Amino acid sequence: MIAKVREYDFETIERGDINGLIDLFKTQDNDIIVKKLKSIIPEYISANSYYQKLDA
Repeated sequence: MIAKVREYDFETIERGDINGLIDLFKTQDNDIIVKKLKSIIPEYISANSYYQKLDA
């Protein structure tokens, strides 16, 4: 397998996605948290998991 790496601007990711993910932790709603995580890392697939339903 050959990895394909996407370049990200750290400040943009930190302000939007990472801080948003941290804020979602306060809700303790795992479905919303996993959905946000999957939007940050679209390659992530939940194999044999309750969260498979969130895979696009």
